[in-house]
Amino acid sequence: MIRDQNSYLHVRQSVIKIQAWFRCLLAKFIYKQKKAGVLAIQKYYRAYKRGKTEREMYLRKHAAIIVLQSAFRGMKARLLLRRVRAACIIQSFWRMRQERRRVLLVKHSVIVLQSHVRKQQQVKRYREIKYAASVIQARYRAYTASKKAVTSYQNLRHAAIILQSAFRARQARMKFNRLKSVIKIQSCFR
Repeated sequence: MIRDQNSYLHVRQSVIKIQAWFRCLLAKFIYKQKKAGVLAIQKYYRAYKRGKTEREMYLRKHAAIIVLQSAFRGMKARLLLRRVRAACIIQSFWRMRQERRRVLLVKHSVIVLQSHVRKQQQVKRYREIKYAASVIQARYRAYTASKKAVTSYQNLRHAAIILQSAFRARQARMKFNRLKSVIKIQSCFR
C-alpha cells in the first residue's frame, strides 16, 4: 500500500510537472503571438508616422520652391522693366541728338555719321547681349547643377526641367519681342 501510494505520488508529481511545462509552453506561445501583433502594429504605426512626416516635408519644400520661383520671376520682370525704361530714355536722348545734328550738318554727312554710329552701337550692343546671355546661362547652369547635386527626389527634378524649359522659352520670346521692337523703332527713324 505504501508502495502504491508512493508510486501514485510520483505519478502525480510527474503529471503536475508535465502540466506546468505544457502551460508554460502555451503561455509562451500566446505571449509570442501577442508580442508579434504588438510589434506589427508598432511597425505599421511608425511607418505611417514616417510617411506622414515625409509628406509634410515634401509639401513644405514644394511650397518653398514655388515661393522662390515666384520671387525669382518677379526679380527678372522688374529688371527687364528697368532695362526697358532705360532703353526708352537712351532712345529719346539719342533721337534728340540726331535731330540737332540733322539741323546743323549737311544731309550727306549726317547720313554717313548715322550709319557709322548705328553700326558701332549694334556691334557693341550685340557683344553686350551675347556676354550677358553667357553670364546668365553660366550662372543658371551652375544653379541647376548644384540643385541636382543636393536633391535626389525624382519628381522635383522633373518639375525643375519643365520650369527651365518654360523659362528659357519665355526669355527667348521676350528677347525676340524686344529686338523686334528695337528694329521697328529704328526703321521708323531711318
